[in-house]
Formats: sequence, C-alpha cells, structure tokens
Amino acid sequence: MPTSKLFQSLALSFLFCSQSLLAEVAPTSDTAGDPVTPQFQFRLYPPASFDTYRLGAQDAGHIGFSIILLNGGQTGAVQSPFMVRMTLPDEVSFIGHSGANWNCSADGQDVTCNYTSFLSAAIWSSSYLRVRVNVAGDLPVPGESMLQATLEHAQAPLPDPLVCGGTLEFNYVISLTQCARWTVPHRRSETTFAPASWSHFNQPMLVGATSQRISAAFNNVGFDAMHGTITARFLIPSGLVRTGVTGQVVWTCTDQDAGSAGTIASCTTPSFFDGMNPQTSVINLFFTVTEDVEVPGPLTIIGTIGHAYQPWPEDFAECLEDDAPIGCSVYGGIITAEPDRAQMVYTDFSHTPETFRPGDSGSVLARFTNIGEGNAGALALSFEAPPGFSYTGVSNAIPAATCEASGDPATGQSIQCSTAAGFGVGVIGQLRLLFDIAWPGALEVPLTASIGDTTRAAPSMETCLADSELDGCGQHWIPVMDSLFCDRFENPTGGCRPLSTSD
Repeated sequence: MPTSKLFQSLALSFLFCSQSLLAEVAPTSDTAGDPVTPQFQFRLYPPASFDTYRLGAQDAGHIGFSIILLNGGQTGAVQSPFMVRMTLPDEVSFIGHSGANWNCSADGQDVTCNYTSFLSAAIWSSSYLRVRVNVAGDLPVPGESMLQATLEHAQAPLPDPLVCGGTLEFNYVISLTQCARWTVPHRRSETTFAPASWSHFNQPMLVGATSQRISAAFNNVGFDAMHGTITARFLIPSGLVRTGVTGQVVWTCTDQDAGSAGTIASCTTPSFFDGMNPQTSVINLFFTVTEDVEVPGPLTIIGTIGHAYQPWPEDFAECLEDDAPIGCSVYGGIITAEPDRAQMVYTDFSHTPETFRPGDSGSVLARFTNIGEGNAGALALSFEAPPGFSYTGVSNAIPAATCEASGDPATGQSIQCSTAAGFGVGVIGQLRLLFDIAWPGALEVPLTASIGDTTRAAPSMETCLADSELDGCGQHWIPVMDSLFCDRFENPTGGCRPLSTSD
C-alpha cells in the first residue's frame, strides 16, 4: 500500500540522521571513560579530653570517625576498602571498636581500621566508627596529645606532601585533605567533695534534739560505673549519733567506734557517673545530739571519698594538713547549745506527826517546782525511805501521780512515782507519801529524793545520796520517838524498840 511504503521511507531516514548526530557529539579525546577521583570529607570525633584512668569498654571512652563521599554523582559507586590509620598517644591503648562494616586491629600504638562497604550518591556516608581506648592513670596532667588520622583509598591516595588539619563543627573535626588532626587536652579524673555543699539543718544544734541533718555533695570527673563502688567516710565527733541516711543516689552506711575521736561512718554507693555534681550527688546524714556533746562546740566533721582507682586517706588527720590528699574535706563551725529545758527541784519537805512513833502511821509532804526555761514533760520522782518505813500510798498529789514501792521495809524501800501531765515553768506541785512506822534504828532518819522529767532526767539516787544539795536532789530528816518510853509490857513487835538482854 502507498501509506506503508511512505512510513518505511521515513523510518530509514530518521535512523540515518540519528547515527549522524551521535557521530557529531561523540568525544574524540584519548581520555574518554577515565574515572573521576573520589573526594571525601573525613570526620574525626575527638574526645573532649583524655582523662586519667578512663576505661573505654562499652564505648565509655572512644575516638570516632566517619567518611562522606562528596562527588558520588560523578564517580558512581566507590568500592571498599577504605582504610583509616591512626597512631595513639603513649598513655592511650586500643581495646576494641564498634561500627557496622568496620574492622580494626592494632600493632602497638598503631591502629588500622577498614570500612568494608561501598559509598555512592545514594549511600554517601559510612557508618560511625568507635575506636575504644583505655587511658592510663599516669597520663601527664597538665598536658595534651595530638590525634592524627588518615583516610586512604585505591582511587584516592594520600597527597604528598601530607596536609593535615581540620575545622571543628559541633563535636567533630572536618578534613577535606584525607588527614585530620586535633589536639586533645589531658584531664585528671577525680572524685571530690564540693566544699560549698556542706550544710546542716539547725544552727545551733540543741542537746537532746533528734533528726538533725548534715549534708554534703560531690563532684566526679572522668570516673564512671566501670570504676566501681564509691566510699564516703565521715569522722563524726562524740555527742552526735547517726540515725539514718538519704541521698539522690542509694547510700548504705555502717558505723565504727573511734574511741575519743567519735565515730566513723562509712557510706557506699555502687558507682558515680562522669559529670556527677552537687545537684545529683547529695548525701544527708541524720543525727541525735546526746547529753555528752561538747557545748557550745564548735564541732568538726572530717570527710573523705574514694574508690579502687582513687584510694581515700586512711588517716583522717591527713585531711587537716595544708597539702591534704585528694578526696578530703573538713566541715567545721557546728555550734551546739542547751535547749530551753525544765529544771525540776524540790522546794521543801514537811512531815506529820511532828515526831514519828513506831507502831503508828506518818506522812511526808514533798513540794517541788520547775525553775528551768522550758516546760517539763511527765515527771519522775524517786524516794529512798528509811528502814522501818513501810509505804502504804500517796495523797494530795498535784499533778496526779502514781507510785510503787519495792524492797524490804526493814532495810529501806525504794519508791518510784510518775505523772502523766507536763509541768510549766514556775508551777508548784506536791505529793504526800504515807507510811506505817516501825523502829528505824535511830532517833532521826533521812528520806532522800530525786526528781526529773522527760526533758531532763532525774539525778540517780546514788548521786543524791552522795550530795543531796544538787539540783534535782532533796533530803528530809524525820525525828522518831525513842521507844524506850513505851510501856515495858508491850509486845516489841507492836512498834516499840526491842529491849536488850542487859535491860
């Protein structure tokens, strides 16, 4: 058909013209098909510092690298291997690496890492390489180390001469010369008290007070969980008894008697993290202030902190020296004082009848008051009755009191009385003790007494027997009728003094 022949003629003409055009634009140079040299951005991620005793396991300390292909649209896929070489400083040692498609090995201080995947316009960045290192404890501080690493590839050999350098952006150093260099400062890892963090809850601390809080906090540089248990030790002066501990980390404390120096509290926590500061490391120690605390003080607490990589001083006295070891801290100026407390005293005693007669009954009235500066709590009154006085009860007690006697009346009973109510400053109270009387063995006998309350304990009866003039003590002498004037026909057991065989 005419139409079919026309179509075939046009198709042949188009094919001929296309081949002619391609021939005109085809390159005629001898370099046709030469590959384009890859251009890389080589990134070094240096540590902010090399810290003494830094342990790099589990990526706790590492040097990082990554490779970026800048002209992947021109080069096509660039095949592995890509080789990173680095020489570590003398006090820094290679322990391993992490990163997908990376293999690393070390020969002494020389570390070689190969990236085994390709880079292209679509996949233009390698995975992140972590070269894990340990830093020795004898790293010189102050000081610094130069880190230098090179990137090599078969299509991009290192320039000669080698040009190293880089610019810091965020936390990485960028090099376009396949050689990155950066200076890393040295830093001493240390765990220390933050001196300004010491504080205590009450000023002054009052004798007898409970739940008195003393706080401290710490700074920690370089050390972390891999360095193990932290131990804080406190030399606590006599008169402060530790009753508890709290903190922002879990502390466990034990106490050891240090004789006249006081008590040593040893408190441990599993670990600190690098960068621990006073906002995250507070320890609160709680105390009761005992009667034997030094008043007015000032009291001083000495603290030490350390662990396996930073041993604490064994002798607290070292912390008082001008050049104290690391981990020492001294907190002084803790003032103590007596609180406003009651002081119960006896004001007078009286007895009825005027002279006690064996075989009859009698009573002793004891009056007392609070001459202190604070209200008294429940009262405790003690009496040592003369021999032959048998306690039978109490009456006229203000405030109400309950009493109980113990011991043999023949040798002298002990009588303990207590009240449930408090007792204000200047208030006068009393109670009357009732007795059945037998011959006591003398014509005048003493009743000895002591008095105190829940805020200030009564003196012991032994103390009052030795010195009845002390505050809180009292003594009253009671005359007894001579039973020789009894009817001689009375039975001696009825109260009269027995007659001797010579009578």
